[in-house]
Amino acid sequence: MTDITIYRGFAGGWHPLAVHCDISSANAWSGVGTHLPFRPMLSPTAATIRLVLHVLAACVWVGGQLALGGIVPAVRSHPGATESGITRVIARAYNRIAWPAFAVLLLTGLWNLTAIDIGDTDTNYQVTVFLHVVAAALSGVFAGVHIIGTTKLALALGGALGLLGALAALFLGVLLRTGS
Repeated sequence: MTDITIYRGFAGGWHPLAVHCDISSANAWSGVGTHLPFRPMLSPTAATIRLVLHVLAACVWVGGQLALGGIVPAVRSHPGATESGITRVIARAYNRIAWPAFAVLLLTGLWNLTAIDIGDTDTNYQVTVFLHVVAAALSGVFAGVHIIGTTKLALALGGALGLLGALAALFLGVLLRTGS
C-alpha cells in the first residue's frame, strides 16, 4: 500500500485527504476508480455511448446545415463563384460527412427507442416521440429534395424545409429528455 495525499479545496482553504491505494502492480490504475477508495467521476454506460453518438451526429447534421447557410451566400457573392462551381464542391464535401451522420442518427435513434418501453410511457411522451421521428424523417427527405432538385424552387424549399425539420427534431429530442 502506498499513501497518496490529495489536497481538496473548498471554502476555508486546502485540506489534505489521505488516500491509501496499491499502485505497485501495473493494473492498479486500470478501470477508473476500481482500485481507489472513492470514485473520481461517474462511470459511463452503454446509454452514455448511445447518447454521445446521437448528439455528435446531430451536431454534424444540424450544425453543418446552419454553417452552410452562412457560408454558401458569402461564397456566391464572390465574382466567378457560380461559374467555377465552388458551391457544388462545398456541398459535396458536406454531404460526405452529413449523410453518414444522418445514418448514425437513425441507428442511434432506433437504439434509443429500444432502450425504453414506449408502452409504459404517457401519451404526451409518445406524441413527442412520434413528432420527433416525423421531423427527423422530413429533414432527411427535404435534404434529399435539395440535393436532387434542379430548379431554384426545389433547392430553396428543400434546403429551408430540411433545416426546419432538423431544428424541430433537435428541439423535440431535447424535449424528450428535459420536458415534463
